[in-house]
Amino acid sequence: MSRRGFTLTELLVVMGMTGIILSIGVGMLHRVMHEQKFTDRENVMHRVAERLSTRLREDIHLADLAEHQSGDEGEQRLVLSQPDVIIVTYVVLNNVLERTSTQEDKPTHRDRFQFPDNYRIEFFDDPEERVTFTVFAIPQAYLATASDKSQSVVSESDVRRAVMHIEASVGRDHRFLSETKETN
Repeated sequence: MSRRGFTLTELLVVMGMTGIILSIGVGMLHRVMHEQKFTDRENVMHRVAERLSTRLREDIHLADLAEHQSGDEGEQRLVLSQPDVIIVTYVVLNNVLERTSTQEDKPTHRDRFQFPDNYRIEFFDDPEERVTFTVFAIPQAYLATASDKSQSVVSESDVRRAVMHIEASVGRDHRFLSETKETN
């Protein structure tokens, strides 16, 4: 007797195995898509950080004077006075850094650097005419528990990690320093 077709048991086994393989594949696809989104976000942040780093160092090196100011609502300001009456101002409010260049009280250029919500930006200056700029990342889990004031035992400074750190000296344009070293 020749048999054509499959039994019901064989079909059920094949359908069950296909379902298991598909569910594993969908789970892996979901993980890969999540990792791709995370990687894209990190790449964008890296490009923003590179652009900001280059711009900030250049502005500080070209400046004659740097003044750090703190405002209300956590606003920080770095005012850089450059030759030719150019004033470059960096304003930090929460996770946004805005750079404004003005010449003779007229804005000439404006840049805006947006960081994720869990990032904090701080400027420091020291007596040696040095400006330090640091971007900190704070874990989302800490921010979630910090919103519930009764549970926050650890301070924000204990859980943050530096994502970007820049130090630059005021008035030391690297283009002119290299020329000076060659002539001496």
